[in-house]
Amino acid sequence: MIGNKLKFVIGIKEITQCLLLSSVLGLTACSGLPKKQSSQLLTNPEPSKVESQQEILDEEEIDPNLPKVELDQSTLEHLLIQNFASYYGNWKLSSVSSLSAAKSSGDYRLAQTATLLALRGNNYSLALDGAQLWVELEPDSDNAKNILLISQIGSGRVDDAIHSIEAKKQSRDLEAFIKEIADLVVRQKNDDAGVAVMQDFIDKHPESAQAYLSGAYVAEVFRKYD
Repeated sequence: MIGNKLKFVIGIKEITQCLLLSSVLGLTACSGLPKKQSSQLLTNPEPSKVESQQEILDEEEIDPNLPKVELDQSTLEHLLIQNFASYYGNWKLSSVSSLSAAKSSGDYRLAQTATLLALRGNNYSLALDGAQLWVELEPDSDNAKNILLISQIGSGRVDDAIHSIEAKKQSRDLEAFIKEIADLVVRQKNDDAGVAVMQDFIDKHPESAQAYLSGAYVAEVFRKYD
């Protein structure tokens, strides 16, 4: 198993090197203009084209959470491994590769991908690593925080999950918030942790009928009747 995985990774690295070489050769082949003409194109660009390109850049909304980094060979290798591994259903290798690319690039989208790939394989501890990085790189994302909560519950980190819930609650309407959390709880498969999280709601808000209703709903989904 390890030998096959190693051959797989080595094969992807060879493909990556071929692609990089092809890119370089392709760029060289496409630059077949005479030197003088090429120089003129660089020094005397058409004003209308430059203005239109600048207008496009001005109109684009740049995500402040995205890093300003170039795609290097290491990151490209990780991305290729991620894609090939996910194609063959190797969710762990695919997630690990995407997470490595996210760490080296600082791109929250890769952390998001790593997290979702780990969840696809029901690997909650790996999903937790991805979700923590995702929240770190995109701190204002409610989606990232929700997936972090799911990963915490799924990996049995009940105390961490309760802490995340308290941070999310703030001044929210309690009844609607309990429903929202219950819907997130049933999206993972750790039934004991899920029921424990809902029990915490009941213990803290015994006056809330919604806490009991949502607790019963979660218990029914997980078939925990005692």
